Amino acid sequence: MEKSFHFREIDQGGAGVGLALGLIVAVTGFSTGMLVAIVIGVGMTLYSCVALVNARPRRRPLMPAASFRSQVQVQALPFWACVRCRAMHEYDAKACLHCDSGVEFHAAENEDDRRVVLAAIGE
Repeated sequence: MEKSFHFREIDQGGAGVGLALGLIVAVTGFSTGMLVAIVIGVGMTLYSCVALVNARPRRRPLMPAASFRSQVQVQALPFWACVRCRAMHEYDAKACLHCDSGVEFHAAENEDDRRVVLAAIGE
């Protein structure tokens, strides 16, 4: 099944590069009088502007708190858990790979650490 394309899926860095290239091609086309270069440059510029305006951060849906709590209770040690976005990581990281939180990202290497993560989740 093929996924449909949305402008908001373009990252801002790529859109910025497209914007710069579009402007360069458009200016080059104006100086040399090439109609095709002008059309391509203007098209790239407009496409990149739309992508920059519609860009949204890619966020994964939050796991329900009860499900996250039960997963923490049964997860094999060691694991790393982010309380902010309720994501589990099975390898060492200094911050959450989904929301980049370092403060609400906990390492659980033993049962005491697991209790700390459960306390951070709350009831």
